[in-house]
Amino acid sequence: MALDVRLHPLADDDLNRIYDFIAADNPARAIAFLRELEALSFSLGDHPEKGRLRPDLGADIRSFSMRRRVVICYRVDANAVEILRFVYAGRLLDPLDFPKL
Repeated sequence: MALDVRLHPLADDDLNRIYDFIAADNPARAIAFLRELEALSFSLGDHPEKGRLRPDLGADIRSFSMRRRVVICYRVDANAVEILRFVYAGRLLDPLDFPKL
């Protein structure tokens, strides 16, 4: 049975920033890119252990990349996958940028 997938408010903010960045040049591409990113994110409900563990970022955080452009950072518990952050275009990952348990 698939787990629910939820977006942390920080991840929702990240999506808005990614959209704004891409839409400045190509609004249609921004929409298509976010749809692809969201579809991949929600597929983690079926395959929650797809990403690799990232203890350097925090307890039980996993990451998975989409086309080497976005790193999806998430945490899995017994009931859900929580998408914590979307890190776009090579931005450095810092443990302080992630919510704590």
